[in-house]
Amino acid sequence: MTFAERLRATREKAGISGKDLAAAVGVKYNAYMSYENQGKEPKQETLVKIAAALNITTDELLGVSARQVSPNDDIEPSLSQLQE
Repeated sequence: MTFAERLRATREKAGISGKDLAAAVGVKYNAYMSYENQGKEPKQETLVKIAAALNITTDELLGVSARQVSPNDDIEPSLSQLQE
């Protein structure tokens, strides 16, 4: 799913119109609709405001899933690489 598709689906699920969401985050309606319809991506500050207005995290909005670190994962090589 693309960012635009997640944004639209999340907004619709929240029952908020595009016009109301644009006003809530302080962007022009045309700019907001370009995020949903033209694949444009908002600046980080706007992304944070959109996520807050939709009551979700920016990671959820971007489609990022957190990777759980398992107790069996060997993190030593990663730590030594950071120290180099």
